[in-house]
Amino acid sequence: MEGRTLAPAKGQVMVLLVVALVLGGGGLGLGAYSLISGGQGTEGPAGPQGEEGDQGVLGDDGDQGEQGPAGMVGPVVGITQPGNNTVISGVVSVRVMLWSSSPCSFKVLVNGWENVTALPWQWNTSAPQFGDGWWNLTVQAINSSGFVAQDQVRVQVLNHPEQDPVYYCSSQAEITAALASIGTGAGTVILTQNVTLTSTILINGGGSYLIQGVAPGVTLDCGGSRGAITITSAASCTIRDLSVDARDIFDQAVIYVEEGPSVSLENLRILGPNTYSGQGIFIDAADAWISNCYVSGFETGIQISIDSYVVHVTDNTISDCLRGIASIGNETTCTNNLVTSSFTGIYSSGYRNTIANNILKENRGYGIQCSSKNCTYTGNTIVGTTSAYDIYGIYLSDSADSNVYTGNVVNSHNSTGGESGYKGYGIYIIVGADENVVTGNAFLYNDDNEENLSATTIMAGNNDGP
Repeated sequence: MEGRTLAPAKGQVMVLLVVALVLGGGGLGLGAYSLISGGQGTEGPAGPQGEEGDQGVLGDDGDQGEQGPAGMVGPVVGITQPGNNTVISGVVSVRVMLWSSSPCSFKVLVNGWENVTALPWQWNTSAPQFGDGWWNLTVQAINSSGFVAQDQVRVQVLNHPEQDPVYYCSSQAEITAALASIGTGAGTVILTQNVTLTSTILINGGGSYLIQGVAPGVTLDCGGSRGAITITSAASCTIRDLSVDARDIFDQAVIYVEEGPSVSLENLRILGPNTYSGQGIFIDAADAWISNCYVSGFETGIQISIDSYVVHVTDNTISDCLRGIASIGNETTCTNNLVTSSFTGIYSSGYRNTIANNILKENRGYGIQCSSKNCTYTGNTIVGTTSAYDIYGIYLSDSADSNVYTGNVVNSHNSTGGESGYKGYGIYIIVGADENVVTGNAFLYNDDNEENLSATTIMAGNNDGP
């Protein structure tokens, strides 16, 4: 493991300790990451005055100050093996790196179901409960203060490789025939040119499907007010490297996932009607991944329904929607997305969701609008704009309870309607939003950085100003 050398400030001693935790290859070790600074030594007394015209002699420096206490850091955990989006088989050693300044307990989950609580763990992917297909591997570290850190990768288990058929299609009729031929088996459908649809493509055969363009520019044109693809029955399904023209759609979902598991939507470009109508992607299932997609011009860019759970929305760009991302499901992970020029960046409801490291920029109503419970909002950057009405960086409704907001930066929410009573707020917590914790955030350059009307919400350690 490579380390970094930090140069101490003058008169200070700095110690950096990083220990790697390796699972499945070397046993369990506990890492700690702390910076320790000693005080500067005191200057010795000046020497006696010499003869007239001579300079006195400077005394010796004082002793080095005692080393200060270690700071609390972490936990931070990262899976180093297996890698994300890799193919694995047989017995796999799960390896992670952990940084923590206090002891941690662990959970290892596969597709959201807890498998082990002790480490190390050798994952036997050939066991009966793990069939071929895509699986989500999650490691959680819980320190003695109850703080939880987790990392997750998505891997394909392939213990029984077969030569799946590949179908090259240039029309909707050929796509339909290819899906029927795959049936409950497995196969790949490759679109070789742009296709204009006369009906929605229905994936309902219960098989394992890979649907992709021969290049990302290949376009499915909805050909009117209809969805492009609906998934109702699949053992697994990946759709990637396609553009979808849905500019004629009205109040429908372009890609609708009714049933999984193991649906992955990757590198899609979906263009809507720019009339606040329909959804670019609608997930109504468990165990779905949406990554590296561009979605623009809908009522909701990406919507996660109330019946969904363990859905991952990561590294997407959404623009010009009424709501960029609406997560109403449970155990949703929403990370590293960019939402711009919409009315609401992220609307979050449901339970135990994680909204982290997103950039929400120049959204006209809300950066994050919260009605959730027991969720974590961390590391988000929310940059506002100027509105004639009220505008909010983070807004907690009266059903937003027991959430944690930490490490977010919220700035530049301003209103020109001050004479009419409108304001721009960094964070606004309404009466009835109970037992939330808001700590370690920065609320800057908003008309009103903090407005807390809740008697039970804790706000501490935030940078409130200017």
